[in-house]
Amino acid sequence: MQNNEGWLTNLSPGVVSQSKITLANHLQYKRKVKAVIQNKIFTFITDNNVFSKSGLDFGTRTLLESIDVEKIKGKVLDFGCGYGPIGIFLATHNLDVDMIDVNKRAVHLTKRNIKKYKDFNGSAFLSDAYSDVKDKYDVIITN
Repeated sequence: MQNNEGWLTNLSPGVVSQSKITLANHLQYKRKVKAVIQNKIFTFITDNNVFSKSGLDFGTRTLLESIDVEKIKGKVLDFGCGYGPIGIFLATHNLDVDMIDVNKRAVHLTKRNIKKYKDFNGSAFLSDAYSDVKDKYDVIITN
């Protein structure tokens, strides 16, 4: 369903997510996805060729709603970050988070999404599995 601001709203039971499609960059569609995660509102830029481009999928939402961030200590690796919702959520809790994906488009979107969070501590980079991972991590998270 589309409201008067152009947002597409998914009102499935237990899911709060919205996406807004805009025409940009040589007629490529970009989506802005709003998600409420543990009572915090996040907006992510997504696009074609990334997983769950129209909003948080059930698995990611379940993971983020059930994770006890206070128990996570040390450096975190978000493996298969997509457009970045898991790593960005964790970084907003003062964690040092690196985010990797094999998909170049996903890493590009993640970097754009990171820019909205001034206190983000970490990075996003392209890696086929662990091939370009050089650091050691206390926690590796994936969905």
